[in-house]
Amino acid sequence: MKSAENPEEQPIVSRPDFAEMGSLMGLVFVALVIVGVVKLIIQWWR
Repeated sequence: MKSAENPEEQPIVSRPDFAEMGSLMGLVFVALVIVGVVKLIIQWWR
């Protein structure tokens, strides 16, 4: 019973945390990529 309860609790608890962290990391990653691309374009265009 204990071994069956552990796997069931882990995904349920980690899912919301993983979703929140994933969305935050995704937004930060996209922001960094956009800033990096803009900087490269400005430097190359000049």
